[in-house]
Amino acid sequence: MNQSTPLSALRIAEVAQAAREIHRIAQLELASELGRLVLDELYDSDLQRLRARGASDVTLRLLAFHGELPLGPSDLYDTLAIFEVIEAFGGVDACRHIGARHIRAVLGLSLPAQLALLERAERCCWSVRELQNAVDGQSGWRRRRVHGAMTSCTAPSAA
Repeated sequence: MNQSTPLSALRIAEVAQAAREIHRIAQLELASELGRLVLDELYDSDLQRLRARGASDVTLRLLAFHGELPLGPSDLYDTLAIFEVIEAFGGVDACRHIGARHIRAVLGLSLPAQLALLERAERCCWSVRELQNAVDGQSGWRRRRVHGAMTSCTAPSAA
């Protein structure tokens, strides 16, 4: 019987990291491509019309509940919200570290606050948890930012 040699923990970690990166990029590209499809085909490429949509928007509700859509309604709405942030952030190529989970963490904030925190997360390579701590303590982060430039890349502690 041929017994295979177990791979080193380092090699396993390298493969896991590569798989994580593939998944991060795939989620961003999915949100970007699906968002672009919906924007172009259902909203005549008008981002303002897409942004103005509400949960009761008939077009989105028809799509969300269509049997051929491989996403549930909440996943569709989240994906479109992520698409909007990706577009404002500069596209998928601008997301060298952050992923869809990072963007999902800031969705409850205003667009300027989203972009500021995402830029910091990108520059400082914050984990989703570090970004979530910054979101949770967002008012303190904003106060420090206004009264003096933040120079370290540590996430503010949750208040």
